Amino acid sequence: MKKIMGLILGTISLFGANYTEIPDQYATDIVIESPKISANITTDDSRRYVGQAVGFSVSINGSPVPVVKNRFDITIPLSQLGQQIHTLTFTKNNDTITLSRPFIKLKNPNNQSLSQNELAFINTRYASPKIRSSELNTVFRRSELAFFLSELSNSKPQQKTVTIANRATLPYPDAIQSVVNRGILSLTATNAFESDATINRLVLIASIIKTLDVAVSTSVYPSVAAYKGTWVYGYLNTALDMKLLTNSDIPLLKTPINHATFIQIASRLPHVQSDIQQALTLPQQAVVQKKPTLPSKTLEKPSVSQGKPPAVRIESVDASSSFAKKIIGYTNPNVSFVVNWSRITSDDTGQFNVLIPIDMNDVSFHFDNGVIRKELPPIRSKKP
Repeated sequence: MKKIMGLILGTISLFGANYTEIPDQYATDIVIESPKISANITTDDSRRYVGQAVGFSVSINGSPVPVVKNRFDITIPLSQLGQQIHTLTFTKNNDTITLSRPFIKLKNPNNQSLSQNELAFINTRYASPKIRSSELNTVFRRSELAFFLSELSNSKPQQKTVTIANRATLPYPDAIQSVVNRGILSLTATNAFESDATINRLVLIASIIKTLDVAVSTSVYPSVAAYKGTWVYGYLNTALDMKLLTNSDIPLLKTPINHATFIQIASRLPHVQSDIQQALTLPQQAVVQKKPTLPSKTLEKPSVSQGKPPAVRIESVDASSSFAKKIIGYTNPNVSFVVNWSRITSDDTGQFNVLIPIDMNDVSFHFDNGVIRKELPPIRSKKP
């Protein structure tokens, strides 16, 4: 019997299982008290693992963890932002149990007030290395703006190659060259790029609208009436249309902004929402067996059927504005799903409609039991 039980318990290492929760057979010997498995998005600059390991040695990502009187307590610094996995390995004789703890590290906002989506924006390709590494109250400068605009405009053809006199000294020479070539940002009379110049809300929204080639709005907002007759009036109305600015931003239009304000405004763009969603998605290795039960009378590996996600059919794609388009489609069977971090519910017939950025050419539909990616047909009609 002892030999048989050894073979049964050994199936953990035999099949190379990688779990998110401790198998029932070891629930009294191995306990992870902190962090909880649900604590998978954090702004903390360290991650503390506390628990019990009776008779097991412990390592995290291959580094041994001290176990004293069957207890472990270790704090791991988190120096990198983004999607990460800590792999906890418990070993005793021939038994090895590997637990995955996937999580997402967002920037610690300290004294700045930013939402989870705004912090996730920092983990996307739109945020420069300086945005990632600096405090959020750091003054936002023109070089960081150029980096952002180069990512926002990477599908826009370059008009010509412009000689930048101080290119060799610039922090992001390729990004700056790109936006200068595209005519988005300009040079001085001596063909130099002013990388250290401060940026205000007005310059930021005008640059974004110019980069995206958004048609200037004809809407009228009383909050910007004082600017009527100036070159900025159309940009301000367009920014209010796009919800890049709110009425509370208007009195501060010419005040230099910091990194936090830039992030708050830039993360409102529909064009960056899919990247933000991806930044808040756990690594794929997280999708593994959850609290498995080992076989008691056989060494055969159990098969698990998770079912298939519903069928998705795209009926039409229409422009709803100069910066967004509406998808109408059907799911079968009729269930809810997530697109761009928003929960969508179909009607009784399975029909749904969802707004996405106008430059998105494919969409991922996230169901509870899987993901379906759909290439979108061309826009059926243009918004006048």
